[in-house]
Parts: sequence; structure tokens; C-alpha cells
Amino acid sequence: FVSEGRQGSFMMLAFLITFGGAAYFHVQRARGASIVFGASIITFVALMLHGSRAGFLLGLLSLGVLSSTYVLSGGTPDARHRLQAFVWATPILACVLGGAIYALFPSSVMARWALYAESLTPGSTTSELWWRLWEYPTLNFRGALESGHALLGQGIGTASLGVQYVQRLFGTAPPPPPVESGYGTLLLELGILGPLLWVIWSGTLVYASWICVRKLRGTPLFPVAAAFTWFFMLLMFPLTYGALNAYQNYLYNAFFWVMVGMLHKLAADVPEDVSGKQ
Repeated sequence: FVSEGRQGSFMMLAFLITFGGAAYFHVQRARGASIVFGASIITFVALMLHGSRAGFLLGLLSLGVLSSTYVLSGGTPDARHRLQAFVWATPILACVLGGAIYALFPSSVMARWALYAESLTPGSTTSELWWRLWEYPTLNFRGALESGHALLGQGIGTASLGVQYVQRLFGTAPPPPPVESGYGTLLLELGILGPLLWVIWSGTLVYASWICVRKLRGTPLFPVAAAFTWFFMLLMFPLTYGALNAYQNYLYNAFFWVMVGMLHKLAADVPEDVSGKQ
């Protein structure tokens, strides 16, 4: 990986897939459930210790949101009990594994904890929380507005990943410098309609996926559907707000569209009476 942020993106994807899969295996009492559950714990701890502040915050947020969603999943009393036990066991085992890693590699763990504490704690003199959450993205978006291309844009791909290879291959003049803002990038490339159309289509996709989650509520597939939809929401909004790099990454994008197809196919195959509706 070229940076902690790029690695954190893949660790986040791996955690959401394994966490949703482990919950499904646990509810189904499927063979290999303990292996998948262990993989989700290891992946979560790795996400916490990989060194990216965005991954650290989004990982904690994802664990809280999905755990709360799973507790309210519905279904049979046995399924609810097993899912609740899974939710409670996850942070406990994650703390145990984190403690074991600290015992073996205390300096490495404390270095990452110092980074998080000093740069994310609001009261810290070196905190960058507000700067990274609001000031830096809005500064970049303002730069896109003031670039002179905000009305019609300068063309698809001109502010995206890989433009340097096209420039080197064809000897073209370099485009204006890109901005580290997803909506700012859309503004530079597509003009004022770019961010607006992005919000409309991505909001529509997330809403349609939420309908699938509601249809699957009460079935063993609900944890997987919720994890997939939460990933869609993260990619379409918070990650795009920061930069368009996550969506443009071809592996991330491939997983995204495969998961979209899987989710809607799963919801289409569930009979109405199984999902709790008549």
C-alpha cells in the first residue's frame, strides 16, 4: 500500500465483509462460524492499529452502528439471542486480542495510540480533528469553486487518479491541479451539475439498498445486508466528502458494484412471508 490511508480503506472493507459474514454464520450455526468470527476480530483490531485516523474513527463508528442494528434485527427468539451474544462478544474479544498485542509489542501500540490521542482529541493542542473534518475539505472545495471551471467543468478524468500517466503517454499539457475533495473533484470535472447529480444517484442507491435491508429483516441474511448497505453509505457520502480516491480505486469500486448486485439479488429471492410481510 502506498499509504496508511489506502491500507485503511481496504481494512475497512475487509472488516465490514467479515463482520457481516460472521454474524450470518453465527445465526445459522454454520460450520466454520468460529473461524469467520475470529477473522472479523483480527480484522477489526488490525483496523484499529493500522495507523490511519480516518480508518480508526470509521471503524469504531461502524462497529457501533452495525452492533446497534443487529440488536434490533428481529427474527426468531433464538436468532435474536445468538445475534445479541455475537454483538457482546465482539468488543470483548477485540479488547483481549488488543491487550495481547500490547503485551508483545507495547511500543508499536503506544505509538499509534499517541497519534490518535494527540491528533484526534478535541482538547489537545495538536488536535487536527476539526481541521480534517471541516476546514481542510471546505478549503479544497472552495479552491474548486474558484478555479474558473466550476460552471461547466474541464472534462471527465482531468482531476482524477491516473491523469499523470495519460499526460506522460500523450505529452498533453498538465490540467489544473486537483483538489482533495470528492465533491470538489466532481465540480472540476463535470461542472456545477456534477456534485448535484452525484448526491441524487448515490442517495437513490443507498435508499434502495435500505429497502432491501428492511425486506431481509428477521432473516439470517440481515447482518450481511446491513453491513453491505453501511459500506455503500460510507463510500457514497463520508469518503466522497473527503476525496474521490476511494470510489476511483478499481478494487474498491469492483467490490462495491458486486456487493450492490448481491444485496439486491438476495432481497429479490426472499419470499414476502419470510421477511415478515404479507
